[in-house]
Amino acid sequence: MSIFEWVGQLIDLLVSCIPRFAIIRATHLGVKWPCGGKPVGLEPGIRWFWPLVTDMEIVVAARQTNQMPPQSLTIKDGSDYSVRGVCVYSIYDSVLAIGEKNWDVDQTVTDLSQAAISEVVAACDEDTIGDLDLNNKLITEKAAILLHKYGVAVETCRLVECVQSSTYRILGGSGAFPIEVE
Repeated sequence: MSIFEWVGQLIDLLVSCIPRFAIIRATHLGVKWPCGGKPVGLEPGIRWFWPLVTDMEIVVAARQTNQMPPQSLTIKDGSDYSVRGVCVYSIYDSVLAIGEKNWDVDQTVTDLSQAAISEVVAACDEDTIGDLDLNNKLITEKAAILLHKYGVAVETCRLVECVQSSTYRILGGSGAFPIEVE
């Protein structure tokens, strides 16, 4: 280690002993971990913290939209559908969203929204797959239940694309390219 690296680290340590402030905007919430311990939720405003012993994160709490990638699903009668959804949500508890149980809230919203879509669409048949009002209501209810424990309030979660498709499983023993195991 050169003398310049050592001096730089010493200066960083000394500067971390000085309390700092963070401005949390009205559209955000924060979380701090004093001494690396139990997370504490922070409301909007000016918040002081001591960088030497406190870690702090700020997360957007305002209304957000998360587009989900397409999924290939099989409905109850065996037909294949390609579906894509969108989830509109906001964060009501920053400690649950990124402090205690979770870290990447955007990925959690995508994963659990897709799980809700899969559950609702898989239970459909040819007659009910086209009832978008009912299906979107069921998807929103299921996504809201799944995401509530992570501090996320779901405004709506709905299908934006639902088309009948053919699905080919490439990998596996019975697909178009069977894998031989020796």
